[in-house]
Amino acid sequence: MEFMEGGTLTEACKSFTFKEPHIAYVAKNILEGLCYLHDRNLVHRDLKSANIMLTIKGQVKLSAFSLFPPPASS
Repeated sequence: MEFMEGGTLTEACKSFTFKEPHIAYVAKNILEGLCYLHDRNLVHRDLKSANIMLTIKGQVKLSAFSLFPPPASS
């Protein structure tokens, strides 16, 4: 993964006050990333603010993957 100069969402929350439009933007990007994974039958399994990376240009990326396919249905 490339260098994410914005750090983690946890770090960003300590130094920046997120207003509702910022929260909506980050949430939308997280959900898009999860949809991408789920469309490929993958689950993240460790989604938390420390595993959400940001750039200073506004990119949001998921990190720290422990990817597993969902359990087979019986």
